[in-house]
Amino acid sequence: MKEQCGAKHIGAVGFCWGGVATHYLALQYPEVKAGVSVYRIVREREDRYELKVPTLFIFGEKDEVIPLDQESVLEAKLKEKCTTDYQVKIFPGQTHGFVQCKREDINPTEPSILEARTDMRNKYM
Repeated sequence: MKEQCGAKHIGAVGFCWGGVATHYLALQYPEVKAGVSVYRIVREREDRYELKVPTLFIFGEKDEVIPLDQESVLEAKLKEKCTTDYQVKIFPGQTHGFVQCKREDINPTEPSILEARTDMRNKYM
């Protein structure tokens, strides 16, 4: 992308499975300058806490797909092992998919949704 598009920096943003892909990129590719992983973590790797690039993790407190205890473990292990900037943000009362634009059961003007979208755009990008 740098050669083809003249990009100076490359970042990654992913939702659900794409959040897994973003987390993986943050673990393996320091060329990616920042990542935002929304609703997902890499579970099958013990080294999933040794991020190479700054990463923001966004979760919903009431996510039926990702139990809250996984998010707590992620944050504790990152504190222990991670040497780069990261943030784990859990939005109270929110479910899986709350940041997406097209969910019918979500009010797009809900303050936490707007905050998550702003964080996603501004934190590391």
